Amino acid sequence: MFCHNETNKILDETDSWSNDNNQLLTNSDRLWIITHIQNRRRDRQSLQDYVRKNKEIFKIQYILNIKYEEIESWENHLHQEENTLAKAEKHIGEDLTLFDQFLDACNRNANEAAFRVEEESRKKDELINEIKRLQKTLVSYHNDHNHLTDILKQSRRYQQFLFKFAPKEWRADIVQQWKSNEIENNQSSELMSIPNEQIDIKFYNDSHAITNENYSVYFTKPEQLLDIFTEMEEKSLPLVEKSQYTSEILDRIHSTIKNTISEHNHEVEQLKIKINQFEEVIKQEIEREISCQHILAQCKNEKNDPLIEQIKNTTEILYKKHIISNDMGISTIHMLQTIENKIKSLLNIIEHMDSSAVMEAEKFRENSIRAIERQEKIRQEKVINEFRHQKTLLRTSAPPYQKV
Repeated sequence: MFCHNETNKILDETDSWSNDNNQLLTNSDRLWIITHIQNRRRDRQSLQDYVRKNKEIFKIQYILNIKYEEIESWENHLHQEENTLAKAEKHIGEDLTLFDQFLDACNRNANEAAFRVEEESRKKDELINEIKRLQKTLVSYHNDHNHLTDILKQSRRYQQFLFKFAPKEWRADIVQQWKSNEIENNQSSELMSIPNEQIDIKFYNDSHAITNENYSVYFTKPEQLLDIFTEMEEKSLPLVEKSQYTSEILDRIHSTIKNTISEHNHEVEQLKIKINQFEEVIKQEIEREISCQHILAQCKNEKNDPLIEQIKNTTEILYKKHIISNDMGISTIHMLQTIENKIKSLLNIIEHMDSSAVMEAEKFRENSIRAIERQEKIRQEKVINEFRHQKTLLRTSAPPYQKV
């Protein structure tokens, strides 16, 4: 493509030159020019290819030389590494032999130690079992000893108990023997300083003296002890009855004391309640007296007040209507007090009455109040209607209004 363009360019230049010089090119000239140009181009391309190829060959040769040198260096390094590996393998083999010898020695020592441990553990187990067996035997011996000591203590208590119930003559002989033994043991000074009663007590408390082999038990049969018990029971029976009787009397006394105390406490509480009530009533009466005095003072200051006169009249009407009394010369305050007392008495009577009767009376009172209110309302309406009727009559009878 490039050659074709170049030839066309040269042909165009030759044509322009021929036109300028007024000369025409023939076809043969044109062919020669084309072939000459193509040969020249081909020679130029072959030279460039040759140079390029030589350059590439040089580069490849240079690279090959470098690679050969690297290969030689790597081969030398490989020989060195092989030598070091051979030496290392030799050392490793020697170390392995030494390590195997060490392991064999360790195994032998471990086996010997395990054998010794087994022997020691076996001996230890045998010793532990022997210790446990001895401990069990020791515990059993201790238990037997404790059991025997308990039996001995119980037997001594029984012996002391039986000694106390033995006859006095036999006990006196035993105590005398004990005194003689104590005197022989150089304790006469101590016994001489102790009274005779305390000597017997000391002998009772001395378990070693009672349990001595020289002193046998007085009782040889159970019937002897039973006879003594029956005799003691016969003697103690009246005492038991007397104690029961006294205990019953004490119980009665305690119950009566409790009842009287509870009654007195109840009475005291009731009296306290009444005292509080009376105190409240007294306070109320005092307040009422003060208020009445104020009202009386106001009444004295305002004698001509129509409201007071109306109150007096209504009080007299109520007194005449609801209080049955012929004494009409009393004061208004006395009338009010009498009415108040009457109301209180009626309220007390209502409190003691039956609730159903009170409710019926309240209903009747409410109905009567409603009836009175209705009558009062009707009366007021009549008064209002009459007043309106009178107004209408006055309005009709009045002269007509004259317009100015």
